[in-house]
Amino acid sequence: MRTRLAEAARAIGWVLAFVCACGGPGWEPLVRAPGRTEVIFVGTLHRRHLVDDAYSMQTLDRLVRAAEPEVLVAEVPPARLEKVRRAVLGERPDPWLESFPELAAVVFPLAEELGVPVVPGSGWTRQATDDWQAYWAAHPQGPEGELWRRAHARVTERLAEEGSAPEWIHAPLYRELTAWDATALSTHAGRSLGAADPLLLYRRHARLLREALRRHRGKRVVVVFDARVRWYFERELRELGDPSILVHDSRALLEAAGQEP
Repeated sequence: MRTRLAEAARAIGWVLAFVCACGGPGWEPLVRAPGRTEVIFVGTLHRRHLVDDAYSMQTLDRLVRAAEPEVLVAEVPPARLEKVRRAVLGERPDPWLESFPELAAVVFPLAEELGVPVVPGSGWTRQATDDWQAYWAAHPQGPEGELWRRAHARVTERLAEEGSAPEWIHAPLYRELTAWDATALSTHAGRSLGAADPLLLYRRHARLLREALRRHRGKRVVVVFDARVRWYFERELRELGDPSILVHDSRALLEAAGQEP
């Protein structure tokens, strides 16, 4: 319990520090940085890309191309990577693709076209899936804490108001709101969620990302991942304090792809 509270406090402190530091446009053009490991996050909405014209699968493809990846980190667990790869090739269906259609529509085809590796970056496990489903089956309205209910309601309302245009999904405010929501859920229900506690799950994602960066030093690594996790990834990498790692602001990617940041 103490670990979860400490993690939540750390997350809240990071969000507050980020908000206080945001005064200007806050991003540099998307240019190469020779000798450094470059990281660019492209936030995904999974099945919403199939039905939402504001952020369609074609737009996602355009953003990933504009990032000029040398390595693609995909939202798939290491143990499932080859199964998903075979499913994309049509050899055998895999249910993972139903929840993450961008893998078959964008990530693997683009990796094949560009000749770049796909690295697994998801920390989801069977236990996490079981714990997540069990928690929400038992608590369909979420935690009973009033502070969480108010925070979640406000965040949900604002996210619905703004829609899903890529310039919003990659904006600082989206990052702050999703950080608030995940932190509140972890604080009030982390123990009940078990392996699916958001902050513990995000920590597993981040560990895989750090491993990928170690294996691909000096490359441009494009992380195609659930947009709600970007705040945690960016926090973890900036807290490393490693000058050899450059985390690009995703708004620069929108400019490079011809989107309005």
